[in-house]
Amino acid sequence: MVLHSTVWKGIGIFIGVLVLLLSTLASVILGYTDVNFSDVYEAFFHFNQSNKHIIITDVRFPRAIIAACVGASLAMAGVLMQALTRNALASPGIFGVNAGASFLVVLAIA
Repeated sequence: MVLHSTVWKGIGIFIGVLVLLLSTLASVILGYTDVNFSDVYEAFFHFNQSNKHIIITDVRFPRAIIAACVGASLAMAGVLMQALTRNALASPGIFGVNAGASFLVVLAIA
């Protein structure tokens, strides 16, 4: 049986969201301080001002959310470049992003 393309797209989106959630959870759990899943759960639902809970809520979780937002922003920028140029292989060099960044680096150094 051949599945319709919208079914495959739905499966792909589901797998992508699942990978995003698992990698965000891994980003919060893994680090220099030993933290497990129950510590993360307790930090959000039974906060007790311990060092682990403060590390989770003030450092690791915001860092994971910011990383996900930056990745989504870069993905949207790439899609916009591809849509505006109607070129599936569009790169930042087409719009002069690399040249503008180099100019600002030289200007800042000077």
